[in-house]
Amino acid sequence: MKSELIQFQNASADDLLIVCPIEKEEKTSLCESFSMIGKPFSILFLTAYSWNDDLTPYPLKSPFGHGWFKGNGKAFLKAVEEEVKKLGHNPKKAAIAGYSLAGLFALYAFLASPLFSMAASCSGSLWYTDFLTEIRKSEKRSGYVYLSLGEKEKQAKNPCLQSVEEKTISAQKILQDLGIEADFVLNPGNHFQDAEKRLSAGISSLVLHSRL
Repeated sequence: MKSELIQFQNASADDLLIVCPIEKEEKTSLCESFSMIGKPFSILFLTAYSWNDDLTPYPLKSPFGHGWFKGNGKAFLKAVEEEVKKLGHNPKKAAIAGYSLAGLFALYAFLASPLFSMAASCSGSLWYTDFLTEIRKSEKRSGYVYLSLGEKEKQAKNPCLQSVEEKTISAQKILQDLGIEADFVLNPGNHFQDAEKRLSAGISSLVLHSRL
């Protein structure tokens, strides 16, 4: 895993830190969109990891017909926590955001680690089998979660992916029952449309809630 810290609006260690696992090529356009937020925060971009294996919380046979997701999420989360602690940031001001499988990991990390007080799961892979059961096992806590999807994602040809909207709405309700503030936003398009725009919107929402 590689990491890169980028600060916006003269952010300090007392301002919000958002951990964001991404594909390397997304960084430039994301950073350009963040200039519009106008509030101080930092992003810790994570790259050079296994997308299918490190971002999944437990092993699962792939619904796409190419082997297994190895489910190394617990070990990857530990490495992420250690990376964040090295920065000496305010431990009460950390959040995590991601898109697709990284969105699944963001919600998993938020629920599994006391380090994160907020999460943005943008077009998150909440179709992941039995993940709702994992959410239900979580302890009551405070915090904020931003969930989003494309309105056409449930129209995917793969039957497993067709459940994503129903499961994301269920996740919102379970989170709220746990005492967590949870928003759900439905965007135009399918899973691959406006990915960086959706992730930027989720991160903007985290920054806004950190200032409330």
